[in-house]
Amino acid sequence: MNKIKIKGVNYDVGMSLIPPRTFNEPNASEITESMRIIKNELHCNAVRIYGRNLEKLIECSHIAINEGLMVWLSPRNVTASSEETLEYIIQCSMAAEQLRKISPDIVYILGNEFSLDVKGFIEGETIYDRILTLSNPFFIIKNSFSSVLHNALNSYLEKAVFVARRHFKGEITYASGEWEKINWELFDIIGLNYYRNIFNGWKYRRTIRKYSGKIKKLAVTEFGCCSYKGADKKGAWGYSIVDYRASRPHLKKIYKRDESVQSDYLIDLLKIYSSENVYAAFIYTFIARKSVYDVNPEYDLDMANFGLIKVLPPGIKDPDAPYLWERKKSFSEVSKFFGEN
Repeated sequence: MNKIKIKGVNYDVGMSLIPPRTFNEPNASEITESMRIIKNELHCNAVRIYGRNLEKLIECSHIAINEGLMVWLSPRNVTASSEETLEYIIQCSMAAEQLRKISPDIVYILGNEFSLDVKGFIEGETIYDRILTLSNPFFIIKNSFSSVLHNALNSYLEKAVFVARRHFKGEITYASGEWEKINWELFDIIGLNYYRNIFNGWKYRRTIRKYSGKIKKLAVTEFGCCSYKGADKKGAWGYSIVDYRASRPHLKKIYKRDESVQSDYLIDLLKIYSSENVYAAFIYTFIARKSVYDVNPEYDLDMANFGLIKVLPPGIKDPDAPYLWERKKSFSEVSKFFGEN
């Protein structure tokens, strides 16, 4: 079995799907503690840092670098226009170049699934609207036979890469959605957000092999699973069992919590990446601060998130403790795998 050179995890510094709001930005103390755990307990050598607030992204990057982690900087300005996104890329590229002066191996992920994150590629005013369009069977069929979306996206990525390279001189990649057909000649590294599910399971290894067999390095920038029976069949859609529109978000029906589903899924995919010469792998995600555990299964939002950490409500542990969370089974299994491989 080959070794994955870059062993990483995603880390959210405050992601908002409805800008300009940001949510649950970690303070410097929490970031420092998290980076130490990611490096020393999880045995990662890299972290993909994502979020919208550039100042917080840079703060987290400095802390990660100081803790000995390689940074893959991944700004996300969700639901901005194409023009706003280009301006944001310029700002982020300049900031990333300053980081590169203290950490030459930094990688800049200039965008994430632009067909969803940026207005104009897929019908819908918000990212939620565009996700609904994306999941529509008629869109799926149309997208399979039409090159309109892919041509428009690649044309835009040419502009994005051009402005990014004017300011950032290191390696650049892009975190692509499974439905996006990207011209990877534009980038230094191929980047895939690639979750296995009931529909693509039969071809998952084959797809990884197709990309890892190219001259350019392959990074799986996102992969993950939730912690309930059947979550491995849903892949990236594992969160969909929650009704987030309710005054108190809750599961749409009762599911059985099972942390082994998540851990088995992650280890299985990591073994595939090792055997198929994947350069970098970033688990999604270290912690989802909004998805809090509850003893009542109806309100156990942790069951439906991708974190390696279970976030606890106040009172389960000492309410004065700075970090109210526990390591899940997946944390232990990933730690063992990364430590031995």
